Amino acid sequence: PPSGNKPGTARVLRRSLGDAWLITRAFALKTAGSRPADGNAVFFNGLLDDATAEAYAARFFADSRKGLDLSDYQRSLPRWPVDAAGAWAAKPAGLRSLVVGCAADFVVDAEAVAETAAFMDAEPVVIPDCPHDLMLAPGFAEGACDLVGSWVTS
Repeated sequence: PPSGNKPGTARVLRRSLGDAWLITRAFALKTAGSRPADGNAVFFNGLLDDATAEAYAARFFADSRKGLDLSDYQRSLPRWPVDAAGAWAAKPAGLRSLVVGCAADFVVDAEAVAETAAFMDAEPVVIPDCPHDLMLAPGFAEGACDLVGSWVTS
């Protein structure tokens, strides 16, 4: 969201210390790659069977070993104006936007989706019952692809 991750992190902390610890553990300590149950909970809301959760954990583990070049990543981000607090100050003119949220997202809450949509001057599209990783979650990938495809071609 335009205000950054800090407000969302604060909301998760207020919602549940257990949820905050699970998210922190899965991302910062990379347990999504070493504990299949953590990745399943955070990304898929526990929808995966054990074998599929283990397969994704192996992929998360492999990805986590690559590292992230933050300098390169920062250079690739849009250079939008920011205010004194570091939040985006203005949407680039003429940018067409699709903002998609997942109603059952364990990581990105409804407030973050609404804030992003308002900033981007877009109506948020919220997929009911969908977990964080909508493109990989069982039963959601085809609908997500159709949603994006219809937006791109409209």
